[in-house]
Amino acid sequence: MTVIPSKVQRAHGGNRLTNSLRLGPTFCIVEFLDNSDSTLVKRRWESFGFRDVTPRLGNPPSRIITFRNDRYAEKWEEFQDRLKKVSPDWFYISGHHSSQHSTSIDYEDDGKKFPDYSSFFQNQVEVGFFNERYHLGRFMWDRGKPDKAIKSSPLEVYMSSTGRHSDAGLRPWPDQPPFQKSPANPLFGELSNPFCRGLLLVGCNTLTFRIVRRTLARCYPEAVVIGLLSKNSASAIPLINKIFRICGGTWFRDPQKDPFDPSKELDLLNLTQKLNYPVGRIYRRLQDVVAVMFKNKYSFPVIIRKTANTAVLDSYMTTEIDRSFFSCWLARASQSSAG
Repeated sequence: MTVIPSKVQRAHGGNRLTNSLRLGPTFCIVEFLDNSDSTLVKRRWESFGFRDVTPRLGNPPSRIITFRNDRYAEKWEEFQDRLKKVSPDWFYISGHHSSQHSTSIDYEDDGKKFPDYSSFFQNQVEVGFFNERYHLGRFMWDRGKPDKAIKSSPLEVYMSSTGRHSDAGLRPWPDQPPFQKSPANPLFGELSNPFCRGLLLVGCNTLTFRIVRRTLARCYPEAVVIGLLSKNSASAIPLINKIFRICGGTWFRDPQKDPFDPSKELDLLNLTQKLNYPVGRIYRRLQDVVAVMFKNKYSFPVIIRKTANTAVLDSYMTTEIDRSFFSCWLARASQSSAG
């Protein structure tokens, strides 16, 4: 089956702004894996007076759709189409997140190898959210050895997070069958959404890739984005609890204000520090490293490797979204070893 290109763009935000003022702030959830974390997010936001405007696919209002469930995966394109019509104050997106294929780290689009991870994070052109079937199928496809790969499934769901508003330019890996479901992303479309207040992106490396940060800055110019520069834990619930405990309900209504002193503007670096660990933290597994992005800057912990099995949180910094956090880590490690 071939992919039929879809024309995807964001709904105009004017109506959302009016609805928000009349009926309270709103949220939308897109879940690709276990929905225990998104169920918690839904309950927390609703306790703050937010309304759930997530498109429904026959599910009761209390139940979160997850595209890990084959029943909903079959209806992915219907959900995509409905997403075009919502424009909430906050998005929560949760799932696997990485390059289009596991072997992308080894090759650029022209077939040359990336020299290192920093180059990969800076120059990888296609990244997205996906469900478990995609992870076990197309993502794990071993380039050059398709006989050893798990074949792709019609229930795979992949949603580009690199500004693809149609399927143009998204192609399967060599020797793979064509996509059976559209990988276009209705949320990162042609039009910007200046009325969105924020996005919680929970999945591995949701703010790691430069092209994703650029896309978010273009599509959501007034939104605060919380995401990860590492793998996330098997359960996202501890991270979600931490975010909501530290930020509080008032902040979600006006995230451009400081959650610790609403009379002040958002202190990006301070919020990032609160959502992570104190300087000196030892990592034996690098996971749940939180970054916070607003407009064209992002803040993150600087982590440097100490031994083969440990790394330490050295400091925090804020920089332009185009700058590689990984190169900052390497530079700080070099300074530390020289000193």
